[in-house]
Amino acid sequence: MDGPRKSKHGAAETSQMLCKRCAGTNWFVKVSQIDKYNRVFGSYDERSREAFGLNCRPMLLSTYTRWAAPLCWLGCLASLLVWFGWIAGGVLCVPLLFAGPGLLRGRSYTFAWLSLLSLFYMALGMTEAFSTPADRAIATLHVLAAGGLFLACVLTNRLRAVERRGQQVADEGHGEPPPGSQ
Repeated sequence: MDGPRKSKHGAAETSQMLCKRCAGTNWFVKVSQIDKYNRVFGSYDERSREAFGLNCRPMLLSTYTRWAAPLCWLGCLASLLVWFGWIAGGVLCVPLLFAGPGLLRGRSYTFAWLSLLSLFYMALGMTEAFSTPADRAIATLHVLAAGGLFLACVLTNRLRAVERRGQQVADEGHGEPPPGSQ
């Protein structure tokens, strides 16, 4: 990037104002509050960030989804074993077992292909839930676990990309006040 991006009014975008520790989080409302503070008091300093709690190190949202995925993965494995028994359930669990090491290490590639694989397991659960009334309860639990696995995998990769982009923006423009604020 050649410099701070300009908005349609000519002011630098507010994403340049955040420190490295706060980049990538959901801070859009606080940034607009900081802009109001800076316009009223005509200053750009550390007090404006401290006033709105931006000097903390919050837990990133991808951390929550990264740990939700193994829980849903275990739910899928358990529901398959309970539902189909040890032999047939074990055969159906083999593709899921390949994802275990990468899932626990937090590898983005594993989250990507596991999200596609979880759609197959969700379809399996939906088919059984609608076709056999006797297995409807366990099939519904399996659909919920597979759907949760899909959402957790997709959201983990998406949130990581947003957080990385926020970190890059913060690295490029850290410490530079917006033009015209002094």
